[in-house]
Amino acid sequence: NERRAMRILLRITTRALAAYPTTLARDAADLKDLRAYPRYSNRRHAKVQVKGEKEVLHHFALWARTAMHVIDIIGHELERERRGAMLRFSEAGILCGGGGGGGVAFLPWWWWSSS
Repeated sequence: NERRAMRILLRITTRALAAYPTTLARDAADLKDLRAYPRYSNRRHAKVQVKGEKEVLHHFALWARTAMHVIDIIGHELERERRGAMLRFSEAGILCGGGGGGGVAFLPWWWWSSS
Protein backbone atom coordinates (compact mmCIF):
# COMPACT_ATOMS: atom_id res chain seq x y z
CA ASN A 1 0.00 0.00 0.00
CA GLU A 2 0.99 3.65 -0.28
CA ARG A 3 1.85 4.09 3.39
CA ARG A 4 4.18 1.10 3.31
CA ALA A 5 5.88 2.46 0.18
CA MET A 6 6.45 5.79 1.94
CA ARG A 7 7.89 4.01 5.00
CA ILE A 8 10.29 2.15 2.71
CA LEU A 9 11.27 5.39 0.94
CA LEU A 10 11.87 7.07 4.30
CA ARG A 11 13.99 4.15 5.51
CA ILE A 12 16.07 4.22 2.31
CA THR A 13 16.68 7.96 2.48
CA THR A 14 17.50 7.82 6.20
CA ARG A 15 20.04 5.03 5.65
CA ALA A 16 21.58 6.84 2.69
CA LEU A 17 21.95 10.05 4.71
CA ALA A 18 23.47 8.13 7.62
CA ALA A 19 26.13 6.70 5.29
CA TYR A 20 27.65 10.14 4.70
CA PRO A 21 30.41 11.15 7.12
CA THR A 22 29.06 14.72 7.46
CA THR A 23 25.63 16.32 7.70
CA LEU A 24 24.03 18.69 5.21
CA ALA A 25 24.46 21.52 7.73
CA ARG A 26 28.17 20.72 8.07
CA ASP A 27 28.59 20.76 4.28
CA ALA A 28 26.89 24.15 4.04
CA ALA A 29 29.17 25.51 6.77
CA ASP A 30 32.26 23.99 5.12
CA LEU A 31 31.46 25.67 1.81
CA LYS A 32 31.62 29.08 3.52
CA ASP A 33 35.29 28.42 4.26
CA LEU A 34 37.01 29.55 1.05
CA ARG A 35 40.46 28.62 2.39
CA ALA A 36 39.57 24.97 2.91
CA TYR A 37 37.30 24.90 -0.16
CA PRO A 38 38.69 27.42 -2.67
CA ARG A 39 36.49 28.48 -5.55
CA TYR A 40 36.78 26.33 -8.68
CA SER A 41 38.73 23.63 -6.82
CA ASN A 42 37.98 19.94 -7.21
CA ARG A 43 37.54 19.71 -3.45
CA ARG A 44 34.84 22.41 -3.46
CA HIS A 45 33.05 20.88 -6.45
CA ALA A 46 33.02 17.48 -4.75
CA LYS A 47 31.56 19.06 -1.60
CA VAL A 48 28.90 20.87 -3.67
CA GLN A 49 27.98 17.61 -5.41
CA VAL A 50 27.64 15.68 -2.15
CA LYS A 51 25.65 18.55 -0.59
CA GLY A 52 23.26 18.37 -3.55
CA GLU A 53 22.80 14.64 -3.10
CA LYS A 54 21.92 15.19 0.56
CA GLU A 55 19.45 17.94 -0.35
CA VAL A 56 17.65 15.52 -2.68
CA LEU A 57 17.58 12.82 0.02
CA HIS A 58 16.23 15.29 2.59
CA HIS A 59 13.57 16.37 0.09
CA PHE A 60 12.36 12.81 -0.44
CA ALA A 61 12.45 12.05 3.28
CA LEU A 62 10.26 15.09 3.95
CA TRP A 63 8.00 14.10 1.07
CA ALA A 64 7.59 10.57 2.49
CA ARG A 65 6.81 11.86 6.00
CA THR A 66 4.31 14.37 4.62
CA ALA A 67 2.65 11.72 2.44
CA MET A 68 2.27 9.39 5.44
CA HIS A 69 0.70 12.22 7.42
CA VAL A 70 -1.75 12.98 4.60
CA ILE A 71 -2.60 9.27 4.26
CA ASP A 72 -3.34 9.17 8.01
CA ILE A 73 -5.58 12.23 7.79
CA ILE A 74 -7.50 10.79 4.85
CA GLY A 75 -7.90 7.50 6.69
CA HIS A 76 -9.28 9.26 9.78
CA GLU A 77 -11.67 11.32 7.65
CA LEU A 78 -12.94 8.25 5.81
CA GLU A 79 -13.44 6.41 9.09
CA ARG A 80 -15.34 9.36 10.53
CA GLU A 81 -17.55 9.54 7.41
CA ARG A 82 -18.17 5.79 7.53
CA ARG A 83 -19.15 5.92 11.19
CA GLY A 84 -21.37 8.93 10.59
CA ALA A 85 -23.14 7.21 7.69
CA MET A 86 -23.64 4.06 9.72
CA LEU A 87 -25.09 6.13 12.57
CA ARG A 88 -27.44 7.97 10.20
CA PHE A 89 -28.63 4.71 8.65
CA SER A 90 -29.02 3.16 12.08
CA GLU A 91 -31.05 6.13 13.34
CA ALA A 92 -33.24 5.90 10.24
CA GLY A 93 -33.91 2.23 10.98
CA ILE A 94 -32.12 1.01 7.86
CA LEU A 95 -30.17 -2.21 8.19
CA CYS A 96 -26.57 -1.92 7.13
CA GLY A 97 -24.33 -4.85 6.41
CA GLY A 98 -21.20 -5.64 4.54
CA GLY A 99 -22.32 -8.08 1.92
CA GLY A 100 -23.10 -11.64 3.10
CA GLY A 101 -26.89 -11.18 3.07
CA GLY A 102 -27.21 -10.05 6.70
CA GLY A 103 -28.43 -6.59 5.83
CA VAL A 104 -29.14 -4.30 2.95
CA ALA A 105 -25.94 -2.69 1.77
CA PHE A 106 -26.71 0.85 0.67
CA LEU A 107 -23.08 1.94 0.71
CA PRO A 108 -20.04 0.66 -1.20
CA TRP A 109 -18.21 -2.35 0.21
CA TRP A 110 -15.27 -0.26 1.43
CA TRP A 111 -17.49 1.54 3.94
CA TRP A 112 -17.82 -1.74 5.81
CA SER A 113 -14.27 -3.00 5.62
CA SER A 114 -12.14 -2.44 8.69
CA SER A 115 -8.77 -0.74 8.33
